[in-house]
Amino acid sequence: MIILYLFVSAALALSAWHALLHPTAQGAMTNSPLISSEESSPELPPSIDFRVSFGSGPGTEVTGWPSKGGIYILTSCLGVELDFLELDRFRDTERPSTSDADSRSDEEAHCNRSEFQSPQQLFKYQGTYLSLLKWQVLILAIIVRQLGATWWDSEHEYNLSWLAYSKPTDSFIRVGWPARGGVWVLKTTLEGASQKGAAMIQNAYSMEERCRVIEQVGGIFYANPKDCPDLDLP
Repeated sequence: MIILYLFVSAALALSAWHALLHPTAQGAMTNSPLISSEESSPELPPSIDFRVSFGSGPGTEVTGWPSKGGIYILTSCLGVELDFLELDRFRDTERPSTSDADSRSDEEAHCNRSEFQSPQQLFKYQGTYLSLLKWQVLILAIIVRQLGATWWDSEHEYNLSWLAYSKPTDSFIRVGWPARGGVWVLKTTLEGASQKGAAMIQNAYSMEERCRVIEQVGGIFYANPKDCPDLDLP
C-alpha cells in the first residue's frame, strides 16, 4: 500500500512538472507572464467617434468625413493647426451626428466649391447663415485637406495602416497658410524631414510663424494653392 501511494504521488508530481514546462497553446496565450495576448495578437484601434480626441501626444488626430465617402485623417495635429481649424485645443470634440439632414444636404455643395473661402465666407451661404453645427460639419472636410490630411477609402482601411511600420521613404508633408494668400508646402520623406530638421515646425506659435519655418527648411510657396500637386483641394 505504501509503495502504491508513493507511486501515485510521484506520477502526480511528474504530471504537474510537465504541465509547467510544456503549457498548452491556450495556456501560453492567456496565463504565461512572458507572453501577453496584446503582444501575440495586435488589436486594431476602436471605431472613430471623435473629430478630435487627445491621447498621449505629441499632437492629436483630426478626422473629417467628406460627402464623397471615406475619411480624412490629419495626424500629429498641433495647437496652431487646431486654431486654424477652429477646434478646441483642450477638449475632445465629438463626431457630428449623421442624422443631421441639413448637414447632409448642404455638405456636397460646400465640399465641391471651386474656390477656397475663409470660414467667415463659408458661414454665409446663398444669403442665409448656417447653424454653427452645420457649418462645422461642412467646413472641416474642406479645411482639413488644406493641412495635408490623408484620405482613406474607409475607416477599416485606415485602421489596418496602424499595423504597418513606418519606413524612411514614407511621405512627410507640412502646410502653412499665410494671411496674404497662397500656401507654403514642405513635401518630403520621413528621412528627408529628419535631415532638414523639420521637427522645428512644431515649435511655431502661430500660422504666420509656421509659414516662415516651412520656408526656412526648404518648403515651396504656391501663389495659387491649386497649383500644389500634394494637396487634395476641392
